[in-house]
Amino acid sequence: MDLFKPSSALIIEDKPTNMSNKGIDTTFVHYGIRKEDMNIIEQLCAENDVDFSWLQENILREFHSLRINNEEIDQKTIEKIIEKALNKK
Repeated sequence: MDLFKPSSALIIEDKPTNMSNKGIDTTFVHYGIRKEDMNIIEQLCAENDVDFSWLQENILREFHSLRINNEEIDQKTIEKIIEKALNKK
C-alpha cells in the first residue's frame, strides 16, 4: 500500500456548485414562497388573465424583500406595493 498515493475518496473536485445542487429551493430564496406554491399562483394568474412574471417581479419580490428586512407590513404598505406595481404595468 502506497501511503503517499491519494485515495479516490479524498480527492475533492473543484466544481462550481449552485443552490439547486444542494436542495435549496431557489424560488423560496427569491420570493419566500415554495416552488409548489408558486406553481399554484402561476396557474391562478393564467386562469385570471394576470401576467405572472409581472406579479412575481413587482409584487411578490417586493413583499419578500420587506419581510427579509423585518419591516412592518400593514395594509397601507401592501397597497403601496400594488400601486407601485400597477404604475410599472
